[in-house]
Amino acid sequence: MADREGNVLKVPSTSQKAEVKGQEILASYARFTQKGVTLAGSQGVLEAGTLLARNSSTKKYVKYDNDGANDTDVCRGVLRNAVDTGSTDILANIVVSGIVKAALVATNNSFASGVSDADYLAAVVDLNGRLDTVSDMFIF
Repeated sequence: MADREGNVLKVPSTSQKAEVKGQEILASYARFTQKGVTLAGSQGVLEAGTLLARNSSTKKYVKYDNDGANDTDVCRGVLRNAVDTGSTDILANIVVSGIVKAALVATNNSFASGVSDADYLAAVVDLNGRLDTVSDMFIF
């Protein structure tokens, strides 16, 4: 017998509620590696695709900034899902190698458009990656 839950008709063992998730940054699962990290609190909302660096003193991940300040000048990965760091540290997954959609990579809260952003190009070098401008992919 089927039950109703909200606007979803639940049939035992054959259906489940649909989940709404953010946009997927992965262009492919080939060469895909992610790891769980601790994001430093008080950074606000970090969008999926944000480039991250690791602060060597606190061992927490923060937004990547190529200007060399605050020990955040080496990119370590790309944030997989959007998170709100609020006022406390939070756990999240970052992509450390793989193929992501280049247009969804964010630097300093602005999404990359083409390859003009200096931080974006520096992150490509830091991650030993390359940009495929024809397919709009960032491969690292």
